[in-house]
Amino acid sequence: MAKIYQKGKAITPEIIYTIDETYRKTTYISKINYISTDIQMIDNPQFRAIQRKFKLIPMSLYMFLRTQILHNGFYIDEYEVKGLLAQFACKYDLELETVEKCYRELLHLNYFCIVDTSTMYGFQVLVDRFIVYAYEEVNQQRKSRRECNERARTGESVSDVKLLPIPDKKTLEEELDLIEQEFPIDDDFSNYA
Repeated sequence: MAKIYQKGKAITPEIIYTIDETYRKTTYISKINYISTDIQMIDNPQFRAIQRKFKLIPMSLYMFLRTQILHNGFYIDEYEVKGLLAQFACKYDLELETVEKCYRELLHLNYFCIVDTSTMYGFQVLVDRFIVYAYEEVNQQRKSRRECNERARTGESVSDVKLLPIPDKKTLEEELDLIEQEFPIDDDFSNYA
């Protein structure tokens, strides 16, 4: 994908439409704190089956994780996910094992897409409509960090590995706001059914 987010540079975004053919929806990442109810997810029979099995947990967990991942600026790894699941279980007085089982079933439905399946390093959050984010920059940072970790384990020097700075949340939110102004959000979900 083309790089959209360029810190400190003027925004001339190329909007990328990523269509999930399975659910016929377009993914969209908006402001850090943006939340929208995924109508098609609720209507999905597989999701309803999980909801019958786990009662109110799936939707609550889905929205909780989506919110936390957005607030983390899209940088999240498997250890942080485990911590979030434990936090969710504690908040609602649930068994952690039950929450983890529910999470795994949601994962299989691809509501949370693993960016690097070999390491479970990071997530792409499925939100509605179109996606505007720096996948090239994010993936390069993850690659650099993995290289650092590998070298550190073998005792090699890591001084020459370039680590990209994590985008400042406020800066990223401001830039995404500018994109939203140029490409207004259509809140009519029927357009994406």
